[in-house]
This record gives sequence, structure tokens and C-alpha cells, in this order.
Amino acid sequence: MSRAASQYLKQIIKPHNTVGFAWGSVLSGMIGQLEQSAPIKTDATFVPLVGGPSPSNSRYHVNGIVYDAARQFGGHSLFVDAAAVQESRYVRDGIISSQYFHDIQDCWQNLDIAFVGIGGPLTNTTSRWRDLLTAADCQLLRERHAVGDCCCTFFDRSGKILKGDLLDRTIAIPLTQLQTVPHSVGVARSLTKHPPSKRYWGWAF
Repeated sequence: MSRAASQYLKQIIKPHNTVGFAWGSVLSGMIGQLEQSAPIKTDATFVPLVGGPSPSNSRYHVNGIVYDAARQFGGHSLFVDAAAVQESRYVRDGIISSQYFHDIQDCWQNLDIAFVGIGGPLTNTTSRWRDLLTAADCQLLRERHAVGDCCCTFFDRSGKILKGDLLDRTIAIPLTQLQTVPHSVGVARSLTKHPPSKRYWGWAF
């Protein structure tokens, strides 16, 4: 899966593109596949689409992914200096209103390509970021029948985004904005991720 995703990126990327990445094991592996081929000079800009994971999952950090992608494609990278889920909306709003984050948001508005993962149900024990959720967060998501997430944003069986306190504390590109990107690519593997992939993206293999 990682190899196929890396090959697809090499096919569609163009000079001076703006490319966004979420994070996770598959997307991290995708960059590993790129390193097996000769670097390509694109002068593209690579940007995180979501805040980082907990320290225990730092090897999957989005900053590492965008840095390695920029190095492989002869481009530039921006970094996010915050976890994906904050303690309060107040803290989250302070981060996204900072000057450095304005640069990230400007890139979000001009994305040419986005690669994201798809998270399965809450029972999935392989998630690289859900340890940031509180017990109250998990309970509410179960009550609202969350089936999965994309860029740390949960949705239900009908594909409806689950708004509320958790989303207000989350640092991530809005999914409505992600849907406008010319090349928006969801990369996921496992039977548990089939329902959320189909519900939100409208397709699944």
C-alpha cells in the first residue's frame, strides 16, 4: 500500500505544488518507499494537515513525514509545533491564531495534493494518536456512533462530521476544505477501515 501511494505521488506531483500530509504508519512507510529511488527536484512545499501524535508515537510524527518528503522531492517543508488534540478550545485557538500557523493555513488554502490516512472504529487498537483522547471523548464518540476519522476528525455512518468539544480542541485541516483539493488521496488498509473509507470517501477497495 505504501509503495503504491508513493508511486502515485511521483506520477501526479508537479513543480511548485503544495502538498499536504497527515500521518501514520502507512504514510510513514510511503516516504520510506520514496527513499529507495533517486530524488526528484520539484521545489514543492510540503505541509502538515494535522497536529502531531503523543510522544509515545513520535516516530510517526507528521513533521518527520513532510521533512523527508521535501528532502526527497527537492522542496521545502513547514512544521507544526502542537499535538493534534489540545486540552481546551482556548489553547487550540491560541495555537492556530499564532503567526507561524498562519503560514500553514495559507498552504491549506492552496493545496494541490493531499495524502491522508483513514482511522477505523474506536475498538481499533493500532491507532497512533487516540491516546490523546479523554475517557469522556471516547464515551461521547460511542454515543454518537462514530465509525472512523480522517485527519483526527470523526464522522458517523452517514459521513456526517461529529462536531462539538473534541473537534473544537483539534488541530487539523477542516474536512470540508480537504474535499476541495484537486488530488485528495485517502490511504488505508484493513477490513476495519473499509466502512469508514466507503462512508466518507464514497469508495473503498
